[in-house]
Amino acid sequence: MNNSTVATEPASPTWEFAHSYPIVTLLSVSYATIFIAGLLGNFAVITIVLRNHHMRSVTNIFICNLSVADLLVTVFVEPLTLLQNIVVGWHWGATTCWCVPYLQGISVCASSLSLLVIALDRYLAICFPMKRFIRRSLAKKIIAVIWFFSAALFIPWAYYFRLSHAPDGLINCREFWPSVTADRAFFLGVVTLLVYTTPLLFMAYCYCSIILRVWMRVRKDQSTTGAAKATSSDESRNTKVIPERLHSPTKEAPSDQERGTASDVSGYAETQPSETRTMNSFATPTKFTKM
Repeated sequence: MNNSTVATEPASPTWEFAHSYPIVTLLSVSYATIFIAGLLGNFAVITIVLRNHHMRSVTNIFICNLSVADLLVTVFVEPLTLLQNIVVGWHWGATTCWCVPYLQGISVCASSLSLLVIALDRYLAICFPMKRFIRRSLAKKIIAVIWFFSAALFIPWAYYFRLSHAPDGLINCREFWPSVTADRAFFLGVVTLLVYTTPLLFMAYCYCSIILRVWMRVRKDQSTTGAAKATSSDESRNTKVIPERLHSPTKEAPSDQERGTASDVSGYAETQPSETRTMNSFATPTKFTKM
């Protein structure tokens, strides 16, 4: 009896969860919620800006670019990030190994720089309202520079992310730098400075300047309003005093009849003897006395 050997095919790799089922379920639901919200929200922003011509302002163009970067993360990065967190090993090929981190770095850098230019646009619009520094043509050029800079900055991730084979046959996706302490540390330092620290400080300066300018305008408007109210109250008081003076009682001038009666009495008194004139001068009322 001949012993025949049967060639067996290698078993297909099985997916082993890195966490318990409740944790896997919680992570899956959380990522699914973020995925749906990010997909619908960013797609709605892009659609509204592109379909309405009057919505294509400089700020909205930058916001649309921010939505594109977030949509890139939502579609290409989040699903594989979820699988990488809940499944042991890497099961999606060598191309995906370097492509996913590279797209993640590009989108994060583009989002950060988009927030920076949005802050710059608001700062220029509020602090210098009579000037228009960024127009739509310049905004499109700025967006192109943002994506080019982001793609160039994270080229090392596309180059150094490779598959690694463990002795037990497990495949992982990880970075292979010539020097972990020097090259990788230098790269992460540059990324932190250009993508996080510098935009954060610049945005803080812009928004603090905006808050200060708005606060100064509010105080100026309040002082102007208070001065106007004080002036109007003074004018109203003066207006009330003038009619009172106009309606105050005054001594009326004697009428023509009274003046005629006084002159007749005075003439009659002159024709009488001196004693009679003296008596009449005491008996005649004051208003009929000849002055």
